[in-house]
Amino acid sequence: MISKNRNAIFEFLVTSNLFAALYATSVCLITLYLTNHPLLFILPLTAFSGTLLIYTMNRYTDRKEDIINNPFRFQYLERFGKATLSIAIGLYLLSLFFLLQLNLATFLIALLPIFIAIIYSVFRLKRVFLLKNISVSLGILCSVLIVMVTFNDFTIFSLLLSSFFFLNFLINTIIFDVKDIEGDVRYGIGTLPGKYGLKKTKMVCYALLLVSILLIPVLISFTQKSYLLLAYVLYIGLYVTFADDPDKLPSWYYGIFVDGENLFLCACCGIVITLKMLV
Repeated sequence: MISKNRNAIFEFLVTSNLFAALYATSVCLITLYLTNHPLLFILPLTAFSGTLLIYTMNRYTDRKEDIINNPFRFQYLERFGKATLSIAIGLYLLSLFFLLQLNLATFLIALLPIFIAIIYSVFRLKRVFLLKNISVSLGILCSVLIVMVTFNDFTIFSLLLSSFFFLNFLINTIIFDVKDIEGDVRYGIGTLPGKYGLKKTKMVCYALLLVSILLIPVLISFTQKSYLLLAYVLYIGLYVTFADDPDKLPSWYYGIFVDGENLFLCACCGIVITLKMLV
């Protein structure tokens, strides 16, 4: 019974896109922490609402593929898609209103993911090999850029940090495509796993991970908080290593474990902050 309830919760978090929204929110929070900027609640709220809106929009354009790749996601969309979309639009518009009062540049950055989503989903950019992964990674990277723009922070550290995150977002999107090979191939969506198979896909991900690891010593030279990134890349290395046919893995592997990388890092940040307060 406990196992069934746990799986039901996991399925809801992933299918409703709440977990993806929390993923982007955690990226924003981590960036604020590592760059020593104060917590502006509107920034993580924008990351949350914008991501929820984008992913829900994408579910509508992906309905044909989801009938094959994820029937449960298709059924959820049919029942609750309009309600989820309405909530996402409301929160996002509210965020944009407050951002416009705060900073015009921040407001424009908050709009960027929507433009990326329209090009990605409506104009089917996802059918172009690798551009799918790059566009999604850029969309998530806006959770980092919104912090940089708000605080006018374009230091070497922040630029290197954004590069580090982009590489790892790219790995995430590539590995996530492993679970959707059948539907992507059938509908002509070009992905690394679909075109070259799992083994070569993992080699590409390891190469990207190596580049991001090489950035960590440089980031640590700016702030010792960057030591946390070592745990982050270890986490990513683990899910790349054990990625496989989704039928051979637990149902939560891709939706929770793979997309949980930034929540994992947020938890690490929370533990460090708590320990410092107690000492």
